[in-house]
Amino acid sequence: MFPLINNSPVIIFFTIFMLLSNFSYSKNLKPFLFYEYNHRNLLSFISYLISNAQYYRANVELMRLQSYYPGYIDKKKLHITEIYLLFNGKKYDAILKKKPKFLNKDYLYIDSIFKIDSYLYKSKYQTSNFILSSLNYPENNKDLDIYLYKRAFITSILLKDLKKAKEITIDLKNKIKDSSINYSKYDELINHCETNYALLKKPYDALFLGFFPGMGYIYSDEKPTGILAFIIVTVFSTLSYFSFKTNNYPLGICIGTASSFLYGGNIIGGYFASKKYNNIMIKNLKKDLLEEMDLNTDREKIYIKFGLTNVN
Repeated sequence: MFPLINNSPVIIFFTIFMLLSNFSYSKNLKPFLFYEYNHRNLLSFISYLISNAQYYRANVELMRLQSYYPGYIDKKKLHITEIYLLFNGKKYDAILKKKPKFLNKDYLYIDSIFKIDSYLYKSKYQTSNFILSSLNYPENNKDLDIYLYKRAFITSILLKDLKKAKEITIDLKNKIKDSSINYSKYDELINHCETNYALLKKPYDALFLGFFPGMGYIYSDEKPTGILAFIIVTVFSTLSYFSFKTNNYPLGICIGTASSFLYGGNIIGGYFASKKYNNIMIKNLKKDLLEEMDLNTDREKIYIKFGLTNVN
């Protein structure tokens, strides 16, 4: 009737075993089980993820490291590493929302560099230019000085201010004497951009040329579309004309309405085709500028010097 009483020695033994197990876990097993989360292992794992371009996962592990060991990483190094990972993960908006909580000038310049690059990649050149114009270039750090000159040069070109880009180039040559800098590349890029900007289309010219069917498209470098537009508008207009001439008014009204829409679409289409052409040209130009100026290497050097790689 009372089996628990008969098994009381078993119950007592089991209770003692559980108490000892809990004590052993808290004193011995727990540190062993969580050894993988010590600060050195986490740092090593983060470095591994970064080397394998797993930037989002690396950022998650970085937050884990900061959560488990708050204050272990200097807040400046932590911030630089975070924005480096966010940039490589193409989280530009997240970078722009982050505010540095330190006053060290070099780190503030670095934060500005990542924000400028974010705006450049988002094609917000005016905002990039505003940040650059509000900065006093560092006098005691040549590398950061060069990085900012590069970005000012690119921003001026993308704003189509080639005069300012030339002034920046001259200022760079006079201020920084460094044999590793290929100054002629700046002049070559300015010439390249002048040539490309001369090829840009004027949307309102395309709009007015569109009054002659297909010409707006042909002007915007879409010759096949222009020829097709000319044929379609011409055919529908001709059918409409002969419908009215043969007193087939219902058919003439239907075809004439369609012809009017096609003609209007041809005019507006040429306008948008020219803007599309210009956007592609600017996009390719920006790609060339970013590659030639090698901004990615700048960010890598910043991370190596100021980020987590400099933590013992």
